[in-house]
Amino acid sequence: MSNREVKIELDGGRTATVRGYVNSRMYKVYKRMLLGGRDLKPHELEDMENMTFNTDDVLDAMEYTAKALLIEYCGNTKEPFEALMDSEYPKDTDIIEQKTQEIFGKVEEVPKK
Repeated sequence: MSNREVKIELDGGRTATVRGYVNSRMYKVYKRMLLGGRDLKPHELEDMENMTFNTDDVLDAMEYTAKALLIEYCGNTKEPFEALMDSEYPKDTDIIEQKTQEIFGKVEEVPKK
């Protein structure tokens, strides 16, 4: 496993692997989802930390982060997000989304190659 991948230990010995980085395309999609079609002035975009967001937009953005970054779930590398959604372990989704949110939150950090 490269240092650009993050392994997540889940209950019951299950594991997931996510990308440890966000590319520009992912970040733009994520921001659009959070903004939910709002009309904003350029200077308003600079202060996203102090904005109030629609709950549905936030939940959709959280799901997107998991879908965008999930590489492997319980051995499934072909369709890991579908395997996660079809699993009988909803807490796994919460744990994975929390980790991917942390990764999206570190976008401004310099990536390690």
